[in-house]
Amino acid sequence: MTMKRFIFLAFFLSACQIIGTSGFAQEIIQPINFLHQTHVALNDLSCEFCHIYARRSKISGVPPVRICAGCHIHLKGTVSAQSNEIRKITEKYWNKQRPIPWKKYHDLPDFIDFSHQAHVLVGFDCTDCHGDVIKTKFPILQILNKETPQTMGWCLSCHNTAHPTLAGKIWGPIRQTRGSSQSTPPTSKPDSTLKGSRDCLTCHK
Repeated sequence: MTMKRFIFLAFFLSACQIIGTSGFAQEIIQPINFLHQTHVALNDLSCEFCHIYARRSKISGVPPVRICAGCHIHLKGTVSAQSNEIRKITEKYWNKQRPIPWKKYHDLPDFIDFSHQAHVLVGFDCTDCHGDVIKTKFPILQILNKETPQTMGWCLSCHNTAHPTLAGKIWGPIRQTRGSSQSTPPTSKPDSTLKGSRDCLTCHK
């Protein structure tokens, strides 16, 4: 490698690191000012109420407009700020039968083969990978704060951990709903442990 190429590569990698940990992610603006706090913390909606494919597919799925409209053609909001956003859902998208163009907060590269189904069915909660979304208005802040960076090292640290299990499922607090902050201590003791795969082909196909 020539000196010029080395300097360019070093500069490029440094720039990517700066962009990835600075204001880039904060610039994501959703078409609807949706707050997880309102839906999960105040109304106890399960993550799977909106992300309907998480248990049966590799992808969790973005909420189709029919799910939003199913509630909000009846629930108009309690303050004007909410009512204005809800009106966008019904008038701009539902009435015109247009999908809401949600933008991803967590967007893994194409060379990573991640399965929501595999993690959900073994007993992991959504908050284990996505962070506790009810604590902040914008989930992207948890990525910037490195709570859930979703880097390879972060994933491997979980895969290398011996997680306590009971009857083959991850053992721990029992949540009222998936993603909920309401939980009760487990009533039984774990009977085994489980580690994730360390085979490269599991995640990189």
